[in-house]
Amino acid sequence: AAAVAGGAFGGAEGQLCFGEVKSYNTQKGFGFITCPAYEHIFGKDVFVSSKELGNIVLSPGMQVQFQAISTEKGPAATRVQVLSAAAFPSPWPQPMQWPMPPQCM
Repeated sequence: AAAVAGGAFGGAEGQLCFGEVKSYNTQKGFGFITCPAYEHIFGKDVFVSSKELGNIVLSPGMQVQFQAISTEKGPAATRVQVLSAAAFPSPWPQPMQWPMPPQCM
């Protein structure tokens, strides 16, 4: 997926973010991560491809950290890592001012 020129993320692209696997189809090799920060920006979940996972097998409900890139179809996850429950911020932090998405560091 080619990155969109012009920075649709407003400077937030490549930031480390947290989310939860909403769905993942192992047969098709893709799924979606729910991330309130990017849902606020794009109105949709973050796409994740098996190409970005290495040996990781995702399943719904897993807590993950990732970096997002802007593609023609919306945000896509890269550098995905599964987190332990203790490492995941809960409850979600309160929304911050744009351009920094609230679950990004």
